[in-house]
Amino acid sequence: MASFAPARFCSFTALTGGVGLAALQLARAVDVRVLATGGTPAGRALLSDEGAYAVFDHHAGDYPQEVLAATDGRGVDMILEMLANVNLGKDLPMLAQHGRVVIVGRPRARWKSPHAISWPAMPTSVA
Repeated sequence: MASFAPARFCSFTALTGGVGLAALQLARAVDVRVLATGGTPAGRALLSDEGAYAVFDHHAGDYPQEVLAATDGRGVDMILEMLANVNLGKDLPMLAQHGRVVIVGRPRARWKSPHAISWPAMPTSVA
């Protein structure tokens, strides 16, 4: 996040856990406008209370259009994705030109979606 200029937009999904809330706080510390998504009313309220610029319901089918509207159609500069196996297909159209996607974690199995990504075999531990 240190490479972001103030007033850049980031979209973060599933932020109500420890990693997500820490990411939100770090982004806010460098004046990044966080467009957050949460799956429950309580989670969305928490994100709003924690300082998200705008909060969306990631279960709503039109949230990607709402995110684009919040950026005046420009898109977000970065997406922090906690549920890539569910949301990546919706994420990519929200990305601004030269935007980036950061995926936290990796799927345990190959994804079964129209936007499938094959992950190379990776060790489960490092010696």
